Amino acid sequence: MGGGFALTTTSILIATPKATEDLTYGLVGFLVGEPVPENNYTAESILLVTGTAAMVGSIPLFIASGKNKKRAMNMTTNIKMEKATIIERQSFVQSSYPAIAFKINL
Repeated sequence: MGGGFALTTTSILIATPKATEDLTYGLVGFLVGEPVPENNYTAESILLVTGTAAMVGSIPLFIASGKNKKRAMNMTTNIKMEKATIIERQSFVQSSYPAIAFKINL
């Protein structure tokens, strides 16, 4: 969203002086009858379209991240000590080790 906004803003800032020049010379040229020099807006148009598409394309990503956040908040974590039987010096011994359990509620 931020990158798209930056591209759109940049295209507007670059195009504003050109548009002012076109409008000023267009009005003077119309009144005097001289040909009007026209500026090329190719780069500004590309930046504007790309920035707008990036902002619109980010909307589904924000929606998906909200759903994923809710899923993550529903996940519970349980840290406990588990026991296992191991062989130590030719005998069976109960040994404890830490374990993490995740429960995901779907």
